[in-house]
Amino acid sequence: MAPIIEVTCRFFEGLLAGEHRRFLGVRYGYNRETVTRARIGYAPLSETALLLHLMDRGFSGEEIRQSGLFTAGDHIRPLWRGRIMFPYPVDGRPAFFIGRQTEETADGLQGKYIKQKILPGGPVEPIYGVDSVRDGKPLIITEGIADAISVHQAGHPCISPVTTGFKLARIDDAAAICRRASRVIIINDNEDNEAGLNGAIRTALALANHSLDPYLSIIPRADGASKTDLNDYLRCGGNLNDLLAKAMPASEHPRYRELLRETWKASLSSLAAEQKRLRAPARSHDSIEQLKAAMPSISSLTGIAPGKRGPHPVYGSTSGKNFAVTTDGEGWCSFHEGDERGKGGDVLKLVALMQGYLKDERQPLRGEAFRQTIDYCRDRWGVRYGRND
Repeated sequence: MAPIIEVTCRFFEGLLAGEHRRFLGVRYGYNRETVTRARIGYAPLSETALLLHLMDRGFSGEEIRQSGLFTAGDHIRPLWRGRIMFPYPVDGRPAFFIGRQTEETADGLQGKYIKQKILPGGPVEPIYGVDSVRDGKPLIITEGIADAISVHQAGHPCISPVTTGFKLARIDDAAAICRRASRVIIINDNEDNEAGLNGAIRTALALANHSLDPYLSIIPRADGASKTDLNDYLRCGGNLNDLLAKAMPASEHPRYRELLRETWKASLSSLAAEQKRLRAPARSHDSIEQLKAAMPSISSLTGIAPGKRGPHPVYGSTSGKNFAVTTDGEGWCSFHEGDERGKGGDVLKLVALMQGYLKDERQPLRGEAFRQTIDYCRDRWGVRYGRND
C-alpha cells in the first residue's frame, strides 16, 4: 500500500499553490522549508483527478478501493476535495493522510480535519512525528498535527495522536517511542472546557502504566481567550524552552490524582465483581456482563465524569461538549454530528469505536466487529467468556 500513498502525496504536493502557502504562513506560521519538509499538499476540487492519476500510474481498482483515499458507493469519489493535506511520515515515507478544511472545501464532510479511512487490508494510522524522535533527547507530545509541525519547526522532537489522546491500541507503541527520550513533556491545548488537559492527563496515566514518568506543561492563555494551542503560542512569539522549563511531573497535577482515584474505584469495582462471580455458580449467559464489570469505566476511558459532557474520545470536538456519559456511568451518547442525531452505547461499543473495529457509531455492535471487540477486551483485561454468548 505504501506506493499508492507516496504517489498520492506527490500528486497533492504538486497542487499546493501560492495561495495555500500563504495560508499556511499566516494561519500556522510555517516557513517554506517547513512546508516542504512536512510534504504538505492540496487535494483538488475535481472528483476524477486523483483517480485518473492513480489509474494512469498502473494502480488497480482493488488497490484504489482499499487505499482509504476514496469513498465507497455507486461511484468512487475522492475522500477529500479542496483541503490542505498533511501526510504522516514514517521512515521517510508518507504513510497516512489527514485533510484540513479550507474555504473551498466541497467534499461535504463535517469537521475541520478529516482522516484517511481505515479499511481491511489498507493503511493504518501511525503515530505522527515518529521520524522526529531522537534517542536521549526530550520529546514533546502535543494534541494536533499543526501543533506538532510547529514544534518540529522550532527544532524539537514531537509526536502527536492528532486528537486529545492516544487510542488504547496505540499506547504500547507510544510508550515504546517515549522510552527513547530523556524526558517526555505533554503540552495539549489550554481551553475553557479543559478537553486538552483531560486528554493530557489520560495520556500521562497511560504512560505511567508503562513505567514512564511524563511531565505536563500548561500553555499560558491570554485574558479573554477561550482557547490557546501550541501552534498559537509559538506563532505569536512564545518561547518553547520556557514551557519546557516550567513543566511539572504530571503525577503532581490535581486532575491526575482525581482521575487516578476514579481508575482505582473502577478497578476495585471490577475486583469485587470478579470475586462475586467466583463465589457464585457459573452461568453462561452472564459472561459478557462479567467482562464489562472487569473493564475500566466509561469515565476512566474518556476522563468525563458521570452525568457530564466532554469531547468525543474518537472524533474530538471544537465545543468540548459532543460526548455525554450517563448519570449511572454505564452508558454514553454522542452528538458530534449535531444534537438531532444523538447516538450511544455501552463500554463495549465505545472500545469498538476507539479501536476501529466499528467504523460508524450509528451502527449496532454485532458480527465481526463484536467478536473483535470481545477478543480485544478479553486479552487486555484478562476475562474469559463463553463462545456461545
